[in-house]
Amino acid sequence: MPSAQPTPALPLLVRASLILLASLTVMSGATLAPALPTMAAHFAANAAAADETALWTRLVLTGPALTIALSAWGIGWLLDRVGRLRPLWGALLLYAAAGSAGLWLDSLPALVVSRLLLGLAVAVIMTAATALVGDLFQGGARERFLSRQAAFMGYGGVVFLSLGGALAAWHWRGPFAVYLCSLPVMALAWMTLRPLFRDRPPAVPAGPEAGAALHEGWLPGLLHLFAAITFIGFYQVPSQLPFLLGQIAPDVPPWLVGLVVATLNLVAASVAMAYGRLRRRLAYAHIMALGFGLLGGGLGVIALAAEMGQPLVFAWGGTALAGLGLGMAMPNMTVWLLSLVPPQIRGRSAGGQTAGVFLGQFLAPILAQPLVAAFSTGAAFAGAAGLLAVTAIGCLLLPGRSRAET
Repeated sequence: MPSAQPTPALPLLVRASLILLASLTVMSGATLAPALPTMAAHFAANAAAADETALWTRLVLTGPALTIALSAWGIGWLLDRVGRLRPLWGALLLYAAAGSAGLWLDSLPALVVSRLLLGLAVAVIMTAATALVGDLFQGGARERFLSRQAAFMGYGGVVFLSLGGALAAWHWRGPFAVYLCSLPVMALAWMTLRPLFRDRPPAVPAGPEAGAALHEGWLPGLLHLFAAITFIGFYQVPSQLPFLLGQIAPDVPPWLVGLVVATLNLVAASVAMAYGRLRRRLAYAHIMALGFGLLGGGLGVIALAAEMGQPLVFAWGGTALAGLGLGMAMPNMTVWLLSLVPPQIRGRSAGGQTAGVFLGQFLAPILAQPLVAAFSTGAAFAGAAGLLAVTAIGCLLLPGRSRAET
């Protein structure tokens, strides 16, 4: 099979725009997390029912994920019809307005509505950013760019979480100001992306990537499911690990718990940088199996931490092992997906991937809760590890391509 046409070198500022657009999707949740306890305390003081306050506060964090999961497929269809950029400009403005609404809103229901609107903006931005990478890069250039983008997003998650914590220490409203950064990102994207194709989907020559979708039309849908499974596993760490460490190592200070949780992102980002070298040696399906296996293995180690003499060491080691798997799985899923779908349905496929990511994020604590209630917090990690192990075995049966065939 002939190789794809080489991607022309794109200016540095174009690449920076695409990376920064993707980073906005990471900070949509991470920035606000440190402010949730003080936010809940603020609204609880004026609420009749503490249970209602707790519920609304959780929706502030999880609401955007639900909106994204429900809207991303439709947004992808829209991007295929009208182009990537016009919806993107509106989404970036909405991101700034809805994201920063916590600076002045003083009603939890109104704040939840603003977060749902933020989710709509994130769905457009993430789907458009993925589709644009598919439009502007091909072959090995796409693999290299996506590995760097995944690394930047991983490191950015740690930075945004730290920035959110610093601003939350000043005031619970502080982290909401960070969402205004979409405005300078929009200015940069306007200057760099708009001249490339004037708001029309770029005409990418038909080649092996377009033909692949005709023979493997079921694979993109499976990759969307893989995205959901990845995030069901990954999100056990930020949603459950602080509670687990509080039970098995109560003397561990909060800053150290945060560092253990951040280790997953740090390791994943570092591994993602080496994705191109890994891809030269392994087929897509084999990388997927390895990534799921390591992510599940790391969660399994965390599940056993309570039984070990050094629970913090095992929890930290498990988090690092899970990061190895996540750093392989995330760029591989996107590269594989973009290699399968032709340009005319690239937006819809990117929307499906976006929906899978955030559906997994939304479902992670919901699926874990019955295991936590019936057994223990460690059981949530064991259940996710089992799901990932089964998925890893299934990946070995998939028709992954070798490097020579792509």
